[in-house]
Amino acid sequence: MRDGYRRAARRCRVLSERIDIPTPYVLVDEKEIETLFTDDVFDGWDSFYKKYSDSTGFISLSNVGFAPDLKRAVLYISRECGGKCGTGDFVLLEKDGALWKVHRTVNVWVS
Repeated sequence: MRDGYRRAARRCRVLSERIDIPTPYVLVDEKEIETLFTDDVFDGWDSFYKKYSDSTGFISLSNVGFAPDLKRAVLYISRECGGKCGTGDFVLLEKDGALWKVHRTVNVWVS
Protein backbone atom coordinates (compact mmCIF):
# COMPACT_ATOMS: atom_id res chain seq x y z
CA MET A 1 0.00 0.00 0.00
CA ARG A 2 2.97 2.29 0.61
CA ASP A 3 3.85 2.17 -3.10
CA GLY A 4 0.24 3.01 -4.05
CA TYR A 5 0.34 6.02 -1.74
CA ARG A 6 3.65 7.19 -3.19
CA ARG A 7 2.34 6.87 -6.76
CA ALA A 8 -0.82 8.79 -5.85
CA ALA A 9 1.19 11.53 -4.13
CA ARG A 10 2.99 12.30 -7.40
CA ARG A 11 -0.25 13.18 -9.19
CA CYS A 12 -2.34 16.23 -8.42
CA ARG A 13 -6.10 15.90 -8.55
CA VAL A 14 -8.59 18.72 -8.24
CA LEU A 15 -11.65 18.26 -6.05
CA SER A 16 -15.01 19.44 -7.27
CA GLU A 17 -17.62 21.04 -5.05
CA ARG A 18 -19.72 17.88 -4.96
CA ILE A 19 -18.71 16.68 -1.52
CA ASP A 20 -21.92 15.97 0.38
CA ILE A 21 -21.31 16.99 3.98
CA PRO A 22 -23.54 18.93 6.40
CA THR A 23 -20.97 21.68 6.99
CA PRO A 24 -20.71 24.58 4.52
CA TYR A 25 -17.32 24.67 2.80
CA VAL A 26 -15.36 26.44 0.10
CA LEU A 27 -12.70 24.75 -2.02
CA VAL A 28 -9.58 26.90 -2.21
CA ASP A 29 -6.59 26.35 -4.48
CA GLU A 30 -3.30 25.61 -2.72
CA LYS A 31 -1.71 28.60 -4.46
CA GLU A 32 -4.23 30.93 -2.83
CA ILE A 33 -3.34 29.58 0.62
CA GLU A 34 0.37 29.96 -0.16
CA THR A 35 -0.23 33.58 -1.24
CA LEU A 36 -1.93 34.39 2.08
CA PHE A 37 0.98 32.94 4.05
CA THR A 38 3.96 34.31 2.07
CA ASP A 39 5.48 36.46 4.82
CA ASP A 40 4.68 35.80 8.47
CA VAL A 41 2.51 32.89 9.59
CA PHE A 42 0.56 35.02 12.06
CA ASP A 43 -0.04 37.76 9.46
CA GLY A 44 -1.13 34.97 7.13
CA TRP A 45 -3.76 33.81 9.59
CA ASP A 46 -5.01 37.38 9.98
CA SER A 47 -5.35 37.61 6.19
CA PHE A 48 -6.99 34.19 6.00
CA TYR A 49 -9.65 35.00 8.60
CA LYS A 50 -10.33 38.39 7.02
CA LYS A 51 -11.00 36.68 3.70
CA TYR A 52 -12.81 33.64 5.16
CA SER A 53 -14.44 35.18 8.23
CA ASP A 54 -16.88 32.30 8.84
CA SER A 55 -14.10 29.71 8.68
CA THR A 56 -12.56 27.75 11.54
CA GLY A 57 -9.42 27.08 9.47
CA PHE A 58 -8.63 24.90 6.50
CA ILE A 59 -8.29 21.21 5.74
CA SER A 60 -5.77 19.77 3.29
CA LEU A 61 -6.18 16.32 1.75
CA SER A 62 -3.60 14.21 -0.02
CA ASN A 63 -4.38 12.03 -2.98
CA VAL A 64 -5.60 8.57 -2.02
CA GLY A 65 -3.19 5.66 -2.33
CA PHE A 66 -4.73 2.23 -2.92
CA ALA A 67 -3.51 -1.25 -2.08
CA PRO A 68 -3.13 -3.54 -5.12
CA ASP A 69 -6.38 -5.34 -4.23
CA LEU A 70 -8.25 -1.97 -4.15
CA LYS A 71 -9.82 -2.92 -0.81
CA ARG A 72 -7.58 -0.75 1.37
CA ALA A 73 -6.52 2.85 0.98
CA VAL A 74 -4.62 5.57 2.81
CA LEU A 75 -4.71 9.35 2.73
CA TYR A 76 -3.26 12.20 4.76
CA ILE A 77 -5.49 14.90 6.24
CA SER A 78 -4.32 18.05 7.98
CA ARG A 79 -6.45 20.68 9.64
CA GLU A 80 -4.89 24.03 10.37
CA CYS A 81 -6.57 26.76 12.37
CA GLY A 82 -3.83 29.13 13.56
CA GLY A 83 -0.13 29.55 14.24
CA LYS A 84 -0.16 26.87 16.92
CA CYS A 85 -3.44 25.19 16.13
CA GLY A 86 -3.80 22.12 13.97
CA THR A 87 -3.40 18.40 13.50
CA GLY A 88 -2.21 15.95 10.85
CA ASP A 89 -3.34 12.34 10.45
CA PHE A 90 -2.94 9.37 8.15
CA VAL A 91 -6.31 7.70 7.64
CA LEU A 92 -6.42 4.03 6.73
CA LEU A 93 -9.60 3.01 4.94
CA GLU A 94 -11.10 -0.39 4.16
CA LYS A 95 -13.77 -1.14 1.62
CA ASP A 96 -16.90 -2.72 3.07
CA GLY A 97 -19.16 -3.63 0.17
CA ALA A 98 -19.74 -0.39 -1.73
CA LEU A 99 -18.67 1.85 1.17
CA TRP A 100 -15.29 2.96 2.47
CA LYS A 101 -14.91 2.90 6.25
CA VAL A 102 -12.20 4.30 8.49
CA HIS A 103 -10.15 1.38 9.76
CA ARG A 104 -7.54 3.35 11.69
CA THR A 105 -6.34 6.91 12.15
CA VAL A 106 -2.69 7.61 12.95
CA ASN A 107 -1.97 11.07 14.33
CA VAL A 108 1.45 12.33 13.23
CA TRP A 109 1.41 15.85 14.63
CA VAL A 110 -0.68 18.17 16.77
CA SER A 111 -0.21 21.77 17.76
